[in-house]
Amino acid sequence: MPQSGYGDDEMVTAIVLVQAQRECIAETAAALAQVRYIAEVYSVTGEWDIVAILRLPDYTFLDEVVTGSLRQMVSIVKPRPCWPSAPTARSCSIRASV
Repeated sequence: MPQSGYGDDEMVTAIVLVQAQRECIAETAAALAQVRYIAEVYSVTGEWDIVAILRLPDYTFLDEVVTGSLRQMVSIVKPRPCWPSAPTARSCSIRASV
């Protein structure tokens, strides 16, 4: 299972994509930031409105977050959990050769 990549080998990372009611995106993002195990929240453009990064003791806790918290928020239209397939470098540089 992928690790969080932030120095805590006991935690795993999950990502939840969120579609929210348009008029409530900022409030929904702020509410998500208060949910246990949600470490980061980003408002994004495109099909999804918000991306939440979760740090969990193990993947069994994802149900607690999605079913127990996110699905209870009336402003969330659709949450979509995603599993990182492998940890990647925190940063990279790309060189273009001409």
